[in-house]
Amino acid sequence: MATIEKRESKNGKVSYRVKVRLKGYPEISETFTTKTLAKEWADKTQSDIRGGMRLIVREAKKRTVEELIDLYVNKVLPYKGNGAVDTKRHLEVWRQLVGKYALININTKMILDAREKIQNMETRGKKKSCSTVNRYMAALSVVFSYAVKELEWIDDNPISKISHLQEPKPRVRYLSDEERENLLESARNSTNPYIYAIVLVALTTGARKMEILRLRWEDIDFNANTAILWETKNGEYRVLQLIEPALEELKKLYAKRGKSPYVFPSHDGSGALDITYCWKDIIRTAGIENFRFHDLRHTCASYLAMTNVNMAIIAEILGHKDLKITKRYAHLSPGYKRSVMEDTAKIYFTTKGDGDVKA
Repeated sequence: MATIEKRESKNGKVSYRVKVRLKGYPEISETFTTKTLAKEWADKTQSDIRGGMRLIVREAKKRTVEELIDLYVNKVLPYKGNGAVDTKRHLEVWRQLVGKYALININTKMILDAREKIQNMETRGKKKSCSTVNRYMAALSVVFSYAVKELEWIDDNPISKISHLQEPKPRVRYLSDEERENLLESARNSTNPYIYAIVLVALTTGARKMEILRLRWEDIDFNANTAILWETKNGEYRVLQLIEPALEELKKLYAKRGKSPYVFPSHDGSGALDITYCWKDIIRTAGIENFRFHDLRHTCASYLAMTNVNMAIIAEILGHKDLKITKRYAHLSPGYKRSVMEDTAKIYFTTKGDGDVKA
């Protein structure tokens, strides 16, 4: 719908302001010197918008969700870094649930019904958590955004109207000093020749498990004492600073390396090592409960925070783009916070000889 308003300035000059409003599109306005020009522009603008709408509707009718997912997986996903593996797995589930539908038929209710099915899917006898289901939703949302912004197959993202499921508060777990020593001792005595070095690299760099396991010897520079992570969660490469004692262990492995390009190779050397069972074994031997490999990253961040490294640097070390995420990892130990408060109290609340507090 178009409206034309006649305007007259203080000096008597007349102009015509035209506004075009169509549902689903932002208002467009322009000003002209004559009403004829204003009407011509309004007619053409409305025609152009409706023409674009017709094209989008036509694409939405003939394209299926399955076709959209395939295009995204083949054209876009290969450039998305480590997270691409999980995204592809999530999208495969969506393909099975709604893949055969034309894009024009996808609506909020259909997505919510499919989400409920995903939530009820069991893994090892347990239903999927709200956090996991939200990641499934995020994967499909990115695909729909791709269809809106780059392909122009649909005019809006149906998931944008759906709220996230409520997730539990972020997990807080890091090693105590005693647990750290027990874990390192357990790893050092393991029959696995790589696990001790892997744990040390995780604790001293804050790198993620798969970032460490996918390291190749060509990625490590012993002259600069660095390792380059080419495949990371956010898709950007990151440089790890290798320090002792992890550096010493890596040099030992380098001296005994075989033909495999991997620093931590699988049994046949063709891929990265799987430490699933070995990790469970050393955790059990160390007597540590409720601790995942990813919590080594958490522990590294806490150590950095407890040595007064600022959040921006910790974020850069961990490869975070958002400081809010970093703050979830960099939790200070209760003992450290207590010592800081006690040191502060000694400065500002010391006692005089008569027992009075000096303020």
